[in-house]
Amino acid sequence: MIPASTEPKAGWLFWGLFGLLIVVGIYAQLVLGLKPNDDNLWLAYSVDKILDRVAGDALENQVIDAVRKSGGGEEAIFRLTLRRDTDTNYRLTHLTWAAFDRLLLSRIEDYQQRTTFRLTVALLPVLLLPWLIFGWLLMTFATPAVRIAAAFVLTWFALISLVDAFQSTFVPFTKPNLLSAFGHLFFFMLNPEGGFNIFNFTPRNILTVLVAGALIARWHARDRVGYLLLALAVGVHTAVGAMVLASIIIGDVVLARERLRDPIAAALVALSSIYVVLNERIFAMVSPGVYVFLGASALAALPVMIWWIFADKPGLRIPYLRPPLEWIATFRSRWRTPFVVQDVVVFLFVFAALTITSAVMLRFAPSISVRYFWGQLPTRLFSAVGPAVLIGIGALLLGERAPSFRPAAVAVMTMTIAAGLPFYMNKGHPMTTFEKKLEAVGEELEKQSATQTHEERLIYYSLGRAILHGQASAK
Repeated sequence: MIPASTEPKAGWLFWGLFGLLIVVGIYAQLVLGLKPNDDNLWLAYSVDKILDRVAGDALENQVIDAVRKSGGGEEAIFRLTLRRDTDTNYRLTHLTWAAFDRLLLSRIEDYQQRTTFRLTVALLPVLLLPWLIFGWLLMTFATPAVRIAAAFVLTWFALISLVDAFQSTFVPFTKPNLLSAFGHLFFFMLNPEGGFNIFNFTPRNILTVLVAGALIARWHARDRVGYLLLALAVGVHTAVGAMVLASIIIGDVVLARERLRDPIAAALVALSSIYVVLNERIFAMVSPGVYVFLGASALAALPVMIWWIFADKPGLRIPYLRPPLEWIATFRSRWRTPFVVQDVVVFLFVFAALTITSAVMLRFAPSISVRYFWGQLPTRLFSAVGPAVLIGIGALLLGERAPSFRPAAVAVMTMTIAAGLPFYMNKGHPMTTFEKKLEAVGEELEKQSATQTHEERLIYYSLGRAILHGQASAK
């Protein structure tokens, strides 16, 4: 750590710029991504549905039946059914959002106005809470290398948001070309489209911030804090959170099993796993056979895993375990920061495995499950842990030289924040722009009801209006 006497002045400047950078990044993503499209209007509707799922399911069933009777295609019905059944995937996000919505907006009855304020005023506290946790972790016990690396990485993601540069999209596999897939995946991590940028405002982006905080806590031997944040991440976005949690557990079981001997960490892992089983629906819907197989395999492997975690020198009794145990000991002794290296290596390995899995499943799985699940696995995991992995790699590269890079970090943060000024003046206020576009959606609904259209943005706007006002049908 840098001696305290050298830090106060530079420290306050650094953290002030760091906080402004986060605000700039969030604001830029709101300007670029706050549109009355199907995703955002579904999120707004889900804030009410989470408090009355019976009424919400009834309304959605009406729409699904109407779409089916009017000749809606298989994919249209699948998408509506998927969203109806997977709202539990974001339970913690929606409950927190609903609390701020009721606290701040309960007097607003007009749904157009309510949606505008819900996706701005009520959403901002939900976005800022994980960033406050992330900032507290960096300020409290992160090393200079991790702090400086985080500043550089977040500056990059804020900058590409401000300039609205060409952003890569990782389309689910259409050709099993692994070399091309890895290239697109690497570019995606460096320059993701808005919905996958860490500063964006969907549950997956909130999860990304929590995962980054969890890994930073783990890198500084705060395993309980790390697993607590991972438990929160699972509640925020269960499907992706489960992938991240499974990857970290596998890494700890293989490379650092003593971390799972802590009773509180073990309890957090157990509670998170139970929560996933009770709330995750996407995997079960898209690929039920594989879901059952993996679940049965996990149950069968659980006793062996528990024995392995708590066994005292298992290599003495089982000779075949001696080589891998020696390799693990060598791996950990070679690095001054083994926890950082462990997480970076584990996730890079998982990325490769998921990319190969996606390419293989392209040949065997139905096309609709490839588009909505198997083909998206690498992208989803990359968006969740990509920024944290980049911070880890940056910290490893900076090492003890990190303090000398502080002026450069301050300079790039300052320039990026300054670049935001013309951006704000040219783009306009996101709330005003959104409200005007949302008014057009309301006008379209005056001509047709939700049961007369296959357009999802109209459907979810109508459903949200109906459930907020306690109506028995969507109009």
